[in-house]
Amino acid sequence: MDKKKSCDVLFIGDCSFWSEAACEFISSLFSRVTHVFWESGMEEKPEVSAWRGDWIISFKSDLILPEHVLSHAGKGAINFHPSSPKYRGLGGYHYAIDNHDACFGATCHYMDKYIDHGQIIQTAEFRLSPTETPEMLRYRTAVHSLTLLYDICIKIYHDEPLPRASIGWGDRLFTDKKLKSYLSRSRRTTAHVKTGEK
Repeated sequence: MDKKKSCDVLFIGDCSFWSEAACEFISSLFSRVTHVFWESGMEEKPEVSAWRGDWIISFKSDLILPEHVLSHAGKGAINFHPSSPKYRGLGGYHYAIDNHDACFGATCHYMDKYIDHGQIIQTAEFRLSPTETPEMLRYRTAVHSLTLLYDICIKIYHDEPLPRASIGWGDRLFTDKKLKSYLSRSRRTTAHVKTGEK
């Protein structure tokens, strides 16, 4: 690729190394990239609402975009969700391990007014290790999420149609409140086991 594509992109990521790498790659492909790095608890960035352009690309971000912001993307708004479609929302790492899932993955999908709900474009699936921990799984999923972003963004660069996966989303939405309650119960159960309590 010898030149950047004329394209206006809004990139939204968390504050991780992975999002920085994703933003750097997107900036190498497209001529105008507005980048926003955001974590839960941070103030909302005014540039999100003010932006108008071609593509919104959200990567590992928990920032919920309202419909009017999504409508500002003339060509599409896509999200890279660091989890399998089975787990909408947060905490997929924990649930997948505790449920003894054989596989996990990353999911690229179109964004709509609901959380982790739009048409799935493509997934990147991999097997879980018998010794998997949430932190290991978080790291491995980030690797697959970044690779998936590379693949999808190269398709966008070449004006190739994005695929449509046949897989659908899970029915449940796992919220931050549910995750905190779940982890609290898990810690209490572990403490009881260690002290001999039932």
